[in-house]
Amino acid sequence: MIFATFLVWFTAQMRMTELVELHLYILTKPVIYGQDLSFICSSDVRDKTSLYSWYWFKNDRILYTGSSPGNDVDIDKYEENKVTENIRKLTIKDFEFSDIQNYKCVHAFNETSLDLDIESYNFVYLGNRSIMETMLQDNRIIVNLFEVSPVPTCSIIIKNSYLSMTEHSRFKDVYLYSISFQRILRCGYGDIITNVECDVGGLKFNKAVNISCALSDPNYKTQPYILATVVPISVIMIAAIIITSVIVHRKRELKSARDLDSDVENDPQRELFLECNTATINIQS
Repeated sequence: MIFATFLVWFTAQMRMTELVELHLYILTKPVIYGQDLSFICSSDVRDKTSLYSWYWFKNDRILYTGSSPGNDVDIDKYEENKVTENIRKLTIKDFEFSDIQNYKCVHAFNETSLDLDIESYNFVYLGNRSIMETMLQDNRIIVNLFEVSPVPTCSIIIKNSYLSMTEHSRFKDVYLYSISFQRILRCGYGDIITNVECDVGGLKFNKAVNISCALSDPNYKTQPYILATVVPISVIMIAAIIITSVIVHRKRELKSARDLDSDVENDPQRELFLECNTATINIQS
């Protein structure tokens, strides 16, 4: 009799909860190491007065039964709250790398889980271990970031203009990245790069720099500067070549004329011609 009664009750409960679904998701966006992270577990159970307990697990270890913590659970680290009859919240204080585990919510004969290792690529770390280095190699500026997450983007700032940098290399150590960016400088002569800024999951990582384009790329000038310098010099050089050519040609003509006069004066026929003319003059006299 007792068993039959239990079977009827159990069947009724199963029918009542057969359409129950649980949804578990991360409430905190973005997830930042060193700050709190909260989960939301919601149930669509139709019986709002259900007395089914809520359970939270970290891997196979129970964290909470209802609002009661499990054995040896650090309540300063894990906190459970009732939001509504069908919604519960679990908060992890001071979220760190060791908290990247599998978490499970159980309610009304249903369960759902969330593996933070799968989500960790998007978690934000910009802390004491994070380092930014800047350097120059020929006409390239290089920015190296160490121990950050997620993959950042970087820009250099010239005259309040943001110039994006290209990722050159990437290395991942478990959860954190070390990445190198670079950009070939094509700024105007005398311009100054005043800042390097990287976006790390919405957090800004800045470093003030003082790099002169004249020093970083001495052979490069902007197009207007090239035109303003090269065109006048070209005109002067062409004019000088023309003038020199005219002078040389004139000198050659004068030299040819002098050589011709010299040849005529030394010609024997000229002497004979002069003597004949003189004799003719004397006879007529």
